[in-house]
Order: sequence, then structure tokens, then C-alpha cells
Amino acid sequence: RYARQAMAAEGFDPVVHFSVTTGMGSLLWEQGQQDSARAWIDPVIADMEEQAKTSEDAFLAADLCQLYAIKGEKAKALQWVRKAIDRGFLDRMNMITTRTMKSIQNEPEFKAMMQELEEKTTHMRMNVKAQEAQSIMPL
Repeated sequence: RYARQAMAAEGFDPVVHFSVTTGMGSLLWEQGQQDSARAWIDPVIADMEEQAKTSEDAFLAADLCQLYAIKGEKAKALQWVRKAIDRGFLDRMNMITTRTMKSIQNEPEFKAMMQELEEKTTHMRMNVKAQEAQSIMPL
């Protein structure tokens, strides 16, 4: 009750709102209180799905992935992982270590996307190092 009151306050940070919602939803789901978890998560999913209709934000897609993963909706979670990566999401470590993603972390499709993301970021790092090496001029 207190968390909902705080989140309804004017000026409440949307990042904190997402964190509280995700944390409460995940905790309740793990404790077998799926109906209570849905009461936290489903309104946020509805809002974010609406935003996603007109946004190509990679973080929005990654957040939706987490919410669906908490609920065990693997197909939707994996769909949003793909969208997050396609939109430029690069935080592979977050995806493979966060508890909210555990329902999909062992899925072959998820593992393949994480491998793809690792290869993409490795390639990016190599390009940056090559550019840095080329731009260093001896004095």
C-alpha cells in the first residue's frame, strides 16, 4: 500500500517506479502469489506496450522483456529480447545475470541471442581499439 502511494506522488521517478514494480512483481511471483504479482506488473505492461507502439527505445523493449519473463511468458519475453537487441540494447551481463530473466535464461533461443550480442559487442570493442590506435599520433 505504501509503495503504491509513493509511486502515485507527483514527480516520482519513472525509473524507480519500474524498479519497484519489477521488484514487487518478481518477489510476489516467486512466493506463488501470481494474482498479486499481476496486479503490480500488468498495468505497467499495458502502459509500456502502448508506448512501444510509437517508440524504438531499446530499454523499453528490455524492460518489457523482464516483465514478461517474471510472469513466465517465455515467447513474449524472447520476442522483446529480440526487439531490444535489434534496437541497440547492449547490456548482455544484465540479461544473463538478473533474477527477473531466469525463466528464459536457459532457453536455446535466449542463449543464441546472448551469443549474438557477445559477438556484436566484441566486434564493437575491436573497432574502437583500432580507431584509437589509428588516432594516436607520435609527438
